[in-house]
Amino acid sequence: MILLDAFRKESASGILNLLTLEEQGLCFDFNINLAFNGYRYNYLCNPFFKIKKVISKRDTLYGEAEDEAGNKHHIKFITLHFQGHMTKSLIPRYVSSDTAYQRFLNVSSSNLNNLNRRKKLIKKSLKDRLKGLKRNQ
Repeated sequence: MILLDAFRKESASGILNLLTLEEQGLCFDFNINLAFNGYRYNYLCNPFFKIKKVISKRDTLYGEAEDEAGNKHHIKFITLHFQGHMTKSLIPRYVSSDTAYQRFLNVSSSNLNNLNRRKKLIKKSLKDRLKGLKRNQ
């Protein structure tokens, strides 16, 4: 977010509407967990991670999006906004890898971190439910 502010200050234009860049095939992601970024497109979400689908093409990342008519688009991500536990789960997945083995290790690390986090969330949810049941008895 600091870099976006620096870009706005240094750019020739006084006002930069980041959302309208989607029309040019560019996206500043404001929340990886939400399908809608606030302009035209709804991004398709990964059923396992519950985040925007991100595709690695050539040298950058793209999001799969749909417009109002249901047409699919690949929108280039200028930034991706990861927060909290999602950082450890997702950044290794999209880090550039020199070898297939390194890519395998990155994806495995990503999946393991995600599963561990989900396990902790389920455990906490079950504890909270049990506490609620004990209070109601």
